[in-house]
Amino acid sequence: MVVFWNYQTRGHWNHELIDLAKIYGPVFTIWGGPWPIIIVCDVDIAKEAFSKSDFSGRPPSDLGEIFSNENHTEIAFRDYDKTWEALRKVTHTAVTKYSRLDELSNCVNEVVGDTYDDIMSRYGANRPFPVKDYVFDLFCNVNALTTLSRKLRPEEIVKFKYTSDTFQTDLGNSLFLYEFLPIARKLMSYPLKKYQDYFDQELRFTSDQYETHVKTYNNDHKRNICDLIISGKQEAQSQGKDMASHLTDINMKATLIDMFLPTSDTTHTFLWILLYIAYYPEVQRRIRDEIECTVGDRSANPEDRHRLHYTMSYIWEMQRIRNSVPIGLFHSAVNDAKLGDYVVPKGTPVVVHQLSILTDEKYWDKPLEFKPDRFLDNEGKQVTVKPAAFIPFSIGKRKCIGEQLATTTLMLTLSMGCVFRNYKGHWNLELIKLYKIYSPVFTIWFGPWPFVIICDLDLAKEAFSKVDFSGRPPSEFGSIFSNDKFAEIAFSDYGKTWETLRKVGHRAVSKYAKSNELPCCVDECVSELLTLIKEREGANTAFNTKDYILGLFCNIHVAIASGQKLKLDQGQMLKFKYCLDGFQTDLENTQNFCDLLITAKHEAEAQAKESAQYLTDINLTATLIDIIITATDNAHVFQWILLFVAYYPEVQRKLRREISNELGDRPVTTEDKHRMHYTMAYIWEILRYKNSAPIGFFHQTTKGSNIGKYNIPEGTSVVVQQYSILMDDKYWDNPDEFNPGRFLDNEGKQVVVKPAAFIPFGVGRRQCIGEQLATNTLFLALVRLLQLTTDYNITIDNPTTDTLDADPINLWIQFPKQYNIVLKTK
Repeated sequence: MVVFWNYQTRGHWNHELIDLAKIYGPVFTIWGGPWPIIIVCDVDIAKEAFSKSDFSGRPPSDLGEIFSNENHTEIAFRDYDKTWEALRKVTHTAVTKYSRLDELSNCVNEVVGDTYDDIMSRYGANRPFPVKDYVFDLFCNVNALTTLSRKLRPEEIVKFKYTSDTFQTDLGNSLFLYEFLPIARKLMSYPLKKYQDYFDQELRFTSDQYETHVKTYNNDHKRNICDLIISGKQEAQSQGKDMASHLTDINMKATLIDMFLPTSDTTHTFLWILLYIAYYPEVQRRIRDEIECTVGDRSANPEDRHRLHYTMSYIWEMQRIRNSVPIGLFHSAVNDAKLGDYVVPKGTPVVVHQLSILTDEKYWDKPLEFKPDRFLDNEGKQVTVKPAAFIPFSIGKRKCIGEQLATTTLMLTLSMGCVFRNYKGHWNLELIKLYKIYSPVFTIWFGPWPFVIICDLDLAKEAFSKVDFSGRPPSEFGSIFSNDKFAEIAFSDYGKTWETLRKVGHRAVSKYAKSNELPCCVDECVSELLTLIKEREGANTAFNTKDYILGLFCNIHVAIASGQKLKLDQGQMLKFKYCLDGFQTDLENTQNFCDLLITAKHEAEAQAKESAQYLTDINLTATLIDIIITATDNAHVFQWILLFVAYYPEVQRKLRREISNELGDRPVTTEDKHRMHYTMAYIWEILRYKNSAPIGFFHQTTKGSNIGKYNIPEGTSVVVQQYSILMDDKYWDNPDEFNPGRFLDNEGKQVVVKPAAFIPFGVGRRQCIGEQLATNTLFLALVRLLQLTTDYNITIDNPTTDTLDADPINLWIQFPKQYNIVLKTK
């Protein structure tokens, strides 16, 4: 053992200690003032020594005296004795149990989601932000939730942050001078006064929390680590164990503070994790790929650490090469003992320099290189047995009790954090990119909630044809339409009520779509619209079509549902107020589609069908509103239809020529769609190429089920991204090209059977019931509009290269950017 004095360090002290080990050997002594401190840099010697009680003591210190004294004690700073053994055993058991529970993943998901939301609300995307403060607060709140089932207030976090982290920079070297140089105590004030004040406040906090937990403790439902500690104490008492006498309430309260001390270490490790992810894009891609493939269809849970092989290897490598605690807490010899060939007197401080072992080429291949793969076997799986020299949480009897909890928390936080992405393009295009990068089934996260996205036709059909995926997730918007007072089709969850309303609604819509009333209704509404446009705008003048088209389809849908129309000169808001608010008051005058629903109700009642009980007046009223609100979807589709008619003169000429040849001047009927092949092919291509609902309504699993090889838990939100299927070159030839001819055969006739991937109205059991009605309405409106404008060319005012791009401001609906058209006199 080599002893030296006043060694002048030239670099970081960690590197100096490694250099000293190379010069003097794996065991040497440095001096802090008059006190020797033995440094161990060899894993075998460290294991031999620290596995024995001889080196399980804790040397006295001013900082340690705050935590463990004659009034109370805990684990981290308590000297070796029966009390320490009892507290460590109970706490270690509690922490290990909790680290395996799903409650841990729930805590992490909640805090990560809150943190992400806060960052985005304050800084948004593409801006720097102070990551350290956010990460510390994140792990402090994770510790609070896991220990006490509550998050901390900002003023509480300040105290815990000081006692576990910022006191080190606040005090600098003054604490060490005060500890190791006796003369310093004569010359300087007590440096730990602020620390003592904060600790006292923390102890009052944990005392209140502990007493509340004792009062509300339920042995059948252990909520958190505090409950598990209480359980350990009660078990020791009931079994009359000797250790029970050491598990006093005040000691348990002080031990709860220990749960917050590692926040600083976990924070620093995660900061390294984030830094390396940002610095090494390939590493980030591998982690994201693994998380998407393994955890993408649900929230990560503690068991995923056995499946996320590369992710866990990455965390291990970070704990190795950037160990946040390169030198652990000091041990002390509880009696004269041997350390290898060296005799160590009782009371001598001894410490393992973990970094020297974690970066020693005797134990590691190229130890200074960052290589997560060093922890993977030949099959790419994480090694089952940790390397002997992997000791980021120290070694022996006083090894950190929170190793499993800390590593699992890091894994869950990383898994949760990696699914948040900032997109640069329209979100539809970004989802397609994700599909091509990962797989046709992947998960995106909104805060702590996963949403499974399906981008494959066969998987979508397989899933959505089953009852398992026929649920509807709850939402604030949906609760307006379906709640405990009434229900309808679009937002109701799966059940007998929904099945009945859908069956009746689908039959009524299908009947009306084929009726003679529909073309009469559309003809009247289109004629009134053009009269209004000519009066207001006139010919050869540019005008915006959006409000006119929305008014047109709102009027058509109200007329379909109720036999009434709105005045086209009413404001847009008044129309929608009527549709979504005042419509129920006018039901006594309704007819047409409403009559079909009433007929179905009377039929069910007359035949005493079980379904009659679900066809209440209020449910049918709500179902009528479903018909009206789809006016916006048809309006957006028709905006695209009119835009492309104006943008492509050749298309407009083909449409007009077919209408003239097939119809002449007579009014159009729904049966004409079977003769007007190009017109219908044009509408289908718009529905494919500019689908107004590129992502459909979210479904929800009614029970645990599968999508291909993916397991989907009960209650998970699942949706088909229709746009990716409608634009996938696996199903379509040159899908990025606008080509109505793809729906025509060699004779120029519309194909009889729709392509399987043509799913603009969704797929499966909850496919839109109004597909036929919507298509017929769009056909009738387009043909009648072109018939009534034979004296004009419909053109775009000042078209630009991006005129045909979708406006990216809306998440759910794909509609055009603002454009003006001109009815140009021929």
